[in-house]
This record gives sequence, C-alpha cells and structure tokens, in this order.
Amino acid sequence: MGGGPFKNIILAEPVSPALLNELAAGHRGAVKVVADIKTGAVAAGGEWHSGCLALLKAKGSNPADCWGAKLNVETGAIVYKSQINQNRPDNRLDEIADENIRAAVKGLIDRYFRDALNQVA
Repeated sequence: MGGGPFKNIILAEPVSPALLNELAAGHRGAVKVVADIKTGAVAAGGEWHSGCLALLKAKGSNPADCWGAKLNVETGAIVYKSQINQNRPDNRLDEIADENIRAAVKGLIDRYFRDALNQVA
C-alpha cells in the first residue's frame, strides 16, 4: 500500500497545485476522486474511495449518483475504476461502463483539477 498521509475533503473550488500534491501524496501521484454526477459535488483524497463516498453521503449525496475514479497527477489520465462502482444494476464491474457517466465524472474532475494539473505539469 502507498505510504504517506491521507486526507479526504469535499471540494468547494478548484484545487491549487499544492493541494493537488497533498491529496496525491499517499498514492504515489494519484488522487482518489468520488463525483456526485447529480449534484456536482466532488470529494477527493483519502486511502479508499469509500472514505470520499462517506463524506458525500454525510452532505446528502445519494450513493447511486456517486462514482469513483483515480486521477494520475503526472499524466492527467483518469482511471474510471473503484469498488464503489460495482454491483449496480447497469454496472457490474468496478470500471464505469456507461460513457455518459464517464463524461460526467470527467467533467467534474476537469472542473476541480485541470488548472492545477496544468500548473504542475
């Protein structure tokens, strides 16, 4: 498992490069992200996607609207896999199968992370 501290937060605004690096510290340059595609809320960081999901649920998000992904800080690539994505009626595996859901998750990740990624690169 990755080393370093783990910090889970709900994002209220786009992250700074410093916060991006802090969120990625425990996963060797990757950030766990959970996006509520209905409300647009995003939680990030932490050791597991479930920690981010718990934060969103505490703020009123419906788990059925929340999808997990991982953002690679070095490349900007998004991996649409998480255990929270599996065992849903239309998504049996951990990878998001629906292209519309992927697009919604990507849009939210871009909204909160793209500027910081461009500054880090």
